[in-house]
Amino acid sequence: MGSLTNSLRRLFLLLATLILGMALGQGPKTLVLVSQGEHWWDEEAGLYEAALREELLQGGFRVLDAAQVQRVADRQLLTRLVQGDALAAITLATNFKADALVVSRVFTSRVLATQTNVATFYTYKATADVRLVMASTGQVVGSWSPSQTGTGTSEREAAFAALRNLGRQVGQELRKQNFSASGASPVVRLTVTGLKGFTDASVLLRELGAQKGVVSAERKSFANGVLEAEVVFQGSVDELAALLESLQLLPLEVTEVSGFAIEARVR
Repeated sequence: MGSLTNSLRRLFLLLATLILGMALGQGPKTLVLVSQGEHWWDEEAGLYEAALREELLQGGFRVLDAAQVQRVADRQLLTRLVQGDALAAITLATNFKADALVVSRVFTSRVLATQTNVATFYTYKATADVRLVMASTGQVVGSWSPSQTGTGTSEREAAFAALRNLGRQVGQELRKQNFSASGASPVVRLTVTGLKGFTDASVLLRELGAQKGVVSAERKSFANGVLEAEVVFQGSVDELAALLESLQLLPLEVTEVSGFAIEARVR
């Protein structure tokens, strides 16, 4: 009975924290994505994520519903996100209107098994790779690899304890992070069609990279006259679109501006 009362009290405090945070509009709106190895949302990753989310909620964060995230159809987008693709982070965050993403992979391993006259006690270690990514820019503003241990009279119990301890630690660390990302520049996906060859693509990127406010202009792919590039620009996407139409060596016409993506064609 006492255990049930404590569980209800804990649930009430968690809900109260969430409701208060939403009412006051405090804390960044955060999307949490956790995988174990190459698998998403299995039981162990879920335990770690639940403890992490609870810490964030208690800190006033607005954490997006995990069930919504699990319905993401584009698994390739998730893979790119784990691999550090800035545009994947921006795309996913834009879809969920998130301020920041917490991307994490978690692993468990047995450390020790101690046999006594009463029982065998197991010690497991849980380790995570954690990245805090700003939604507006795809910039990683925090990255670390913490670990925690847990003990139990079964391997399952010990692993679960380690995962919960690790989730709480990561949540506490995230509450201390700087979410402002001041001075960061957005990454913009640029698609240009109508190029005659690879030389045209190279000329375009060189001229663009030399323009004021352009931090970098990197080719991602080129095929059949279509250039895909990532541009880091110190300004708005609309300002970058105007800059593209002012280029001299290869005049462009911007045909679409959407989120952090620009489509253009050679005039």
